[in-house]
Amino acid sequence: MKFLKKAYVKLIIISFALTISFGFLCNQMLKYVLDFNMKLVCDVYYEQVSLNVESDFKLLKSASEYLASNNTIIEYLTEKDVESKERILKRDKVLNELKDIEKILDTISFVEAINIVSFRDDYLFSRGSRQENFKIEERPWFNENFKQNFKNNSQITLKHIDYSTGKVTISVVSPIYKKINDTQKIGLPIGAVILDIYTENLLSYIENSFYENALDAEIYDSNSFQKDLQDDKNLVTYVNKNILNNGEYFVFKFDKSALINNEMTENYLTKMNYVFWAISFIISILLFTSIKITFRFTLKSIDKLKSILEKLDNKNYSINQKQTEFKQLETLADALNKSFDDKIRELIYYDELTKLPNRKFLEYTCKELIEKNECFALVFIDLNKFKYINDIFGHIVGDEFLIKFSRILQEATKEKGILTRYSGDEFILIYKNFKNEEELFEFYKSKIIRAFSTPIKINQELTTEISFSSGVAVYPKDAKTFEELINKSDFMMYINKKNLIDKKIAFFNEAMYAEILNTEKLKGELKYALENDEFYLNYQPIIDKNLNIKKAEVLIRWDSQNIGFVPPDKFIKYLEETRQIIPVGYWILENVCKNIKDFKFNGEKISISINISGIQIMLKDFVENVKNIVEKYNVDYSSLCFEITETILLDNKFFVAQNIKELQKLGVKFALDDFGTGYSSFNYLRNYDLDILKIDKSFLRDSSDLDFNIIEQIKGLSHLLNMEVVMEGVETQHQFDVMNKIGIDYVQGYFFSKPLSLQEFKNILNNKNF
Repeated sequence: MKFLKKAYVKLIIISFALTISFGFLCNQMLKYVLDFNMKLVCDVYYEQVSLNVESDFKLLKSASEYLASNNTIIEYLTEKDVESKERILKRDKVLNELKDIEKILDTISFVEAINIVSFRDDYLFSRGSRQENFKIEERPWFNENFKQNFKNNSQITLKHIDYSTGKVTISVVSPIYKKINDTQKIGLPIGAVILDIYTENLLSYIENSFYENALDAEIYDSNSFQKDLQDDKNLVTYVNKNILNNGEYFVFKFDKSALINNEMTENYLTKMNYVFWAISFIISILLFTSIKITFRFTLKSIDKLKSILEKLDNKNYSINQKQTEFKQLETLADALNKSFDDKIRELIYYDELTKLPNRKFLEYTCKELIEKNECFALVFIDLNKFKYINDIFGHIVGDEFLIKFSRILQEATKEKGILTRYSGDEFILIYKNFKNEEELFEFYKSKIIRAFSTPIKINQELTTEISFSSGVAVYPKDAKTFEELINKSDFMMYINKKNLIDKKIAFFNEAMYAEILNTEKLKGELKYALENDEFYLNYQPIIDKNLNIKKAEVLIRWDSQNIGFVPPDKFIKYLEETRQIIPVGYWILENVCKNIKDFKFNGEKISISINISGIQIMLKDFVENVKNIVEKYNVDYSSLCFEITETILLDNKFFVAQNIKELQKLGVKFALDDFGTGYSSFNYLRNYDLDILKIDKSFLRDSSDLDFNIIEQIKGLSHLLNMEVVMEGVETQHQFDVMNKIGIDYVQGYFFSKPLSLQEFKNILNNKNF
């Protein structure tokens, strides 16, 4: 073949030209490689030094937080008698704690001092001495942004002038709180732990860890660091915003010229030039030889390309044998390119199993319709009990099920829209040219419902009815973005699915959606209610027939900073759902125990009833936690009554009965609350041997003779079981008189008093507002 000989001559010329060009460019390339390597060295060391400094600061934060949670330091800060012997002993213990931490931090050369600050008494405890009139709020770094983040977390301050040395300093600051237990904090911070770091020592420590004079480190604030950075090609500059996390940045400047311009590097460049000249000559020879050999197998390559094309497109390709090998290769390459484009589009935009358009296609199409401002609807369809098919018949049958469902649904909807597979067993119909809900509903009923009105044969072994739930959101009526349309149609589908509504379609309902969003917002605020001190307690008196206060029920209230007052029936169920009721329950018990010694009426102690959640009383350590709180405040167990509901007894958990018995042995009374609203079985009362029965206020709704007779019978049976009886919801003089006539032991309700604040309750006990 003459074209091959001509090609060989051209290849020889090209090979020698490449040799000369390659050698000529070697020096520049080597410099580029060396420059790149130096940049890589800087990158690697920057990562190392950043991790080291970040690790050091994490250690400092951990040390600071350890001291902030140290009981010895907390007790020292809360001690009121400054000159007491106990205070002096605690001070010595604090010194020992500080020394221990200082030993641990000896490995960090730039840490200068560990200080303890008291917010209450405005003093600074540093280096074994106490400095008075140290007001932390007057420190230049204690700004509004710092205070907001400081409330719960350790913070690193901005650069500032040290209080005692006058040096530029940054500090690690951790708030100190009083604690209920190892995990629960209360109130506002009582002090802080401050670890001082002189920036001069810190930067020197960083710079000395790299090659001499090759690294310069600085700390900049957000206003100055941009203008101070110079555009110097010999400098590699890195800005780290994450180490301090206070708005100031570490800037590391590496000098590449100091690394490159040395005798060793220059000798290396010379030697490498010779090596590359030799390599370029060898490569040219190898290139010429390899191309020459390759042309011998051109025909084999054509056959291979044909085979690839036939596998891609599932059809035979014929080649014009009169064409040259190059022309044949060109023809096949064009065909191959088109086939690959089609295959890639299929992989990107279509689902492999069902061959339907996938989520990417759905998003692309919807955004295109939104840009054109065309009215359309998304119909979100989710199969019911698909997991059951997979579990019982296996995933192969499950795949057949999805394929069958998608084909029937696609055939039914092809007139009005595009069916896509969203994920798993979820499908979304893009319903174009939406007119109104009636028209879409009629299409859904006549096409989709009819297509699945009879059982569908999946394979030889399985014929089944297909059940699914559907939800609709319309653009632009219901949503303005693709993400909103998905969320809202999915929401309506979920409502149908949750309510077990089969095949019916649900159009988007704004009120229902808003209610769910409000619920989620309430749950979000509730997470931080205890931490933000938003809960408070009311007390409702329980009286005897002579209007003497004998007991009281404590009731939790929530006044949210962001959403205002929230009634108990709106948030207690979510405390139960998220298990937040456990720490909240202990918080209620502790607050009652703090004040119960002041609860006396006419010289007699008042018993306080506390509602206990089923989640809490089932805990293995419930009794132990109750004992710790009660004994901490030296409270008489007999002054406490725990109210439980019938649902707790229905669970019949082992720990429920065991915990009730253990607490009763200590003297705690147990009351069954809201009797008459559930199963109302006296069998529970006999089995659990409870102390008090509280009859639900629903029996007084009509105040009929029948209601009063029922109440009297409940009272009689309760007294047979040695239980006291409390009637809830007494609101009128007539109801009160009837309860006295029946012989009810105690009554509770608005007839005597609404739930009162702590101070109002104390006043009424002292006959100030009686």
